[in-house]
Amino acid sequence: MDNNTFEVPSGSLDLLDHAHHFWTRVYYHDTDAQQILHHAHYFIFAERARTEFLRLLCQINNLSFSALPSFVVTKVEADFKRPAQLDYVIKIETCVRRIGGSYLDLSQGFWHNAYEIFRLHLRLVSTTTETHSVEKIPSALVSALEVFSGEPQHIGRPHKKP
Repeated sequence: MDNNTFEVPSGSLDLLDHAHHFWTRVYYHDTDAQQILHHAHYFIFAERARTEFLRLLCQINNLSFSALPSFVVTKVEADFKRPAQLDYVIKIETCVRRIGGSYLDLSQGFWHNAYEIFRLHLRLVSTTTETHSVEKIPSALVSALEVFSGEPQHIGRPHKKP
């Protein structure tokens, strides 16, 4: 590990790659009868990776995770490229595509070995935790997120065919 990568149990932040990397395994309870990852679990895994991305970002920037605004998903575009199967170890790569005053556009790629299996583009809107009204993203968080507002190497590159 070098000075551009931070690793903890919740994943790693790669400053050169502009991405958060989170690993998870497909367990039996995540699959259907054919031992293929159920489509809803892609979204569960993506949510977990986004949460750990924000948690780790707060940790290395001395921000309070509990003081963050709530982020509500308002737009989703999903591209299922190939099925994930029982016992796959999946790397979820999260990057910030755009930062607006009250929103974030993120991209999350799911990788197994060298193959991209799923791609998610989404918009998150910052809201107050009490009233759930839209609010501006705190400037300290915007500064921390800007480091990751680039495209990782994998994004935009065609996935390999088996």
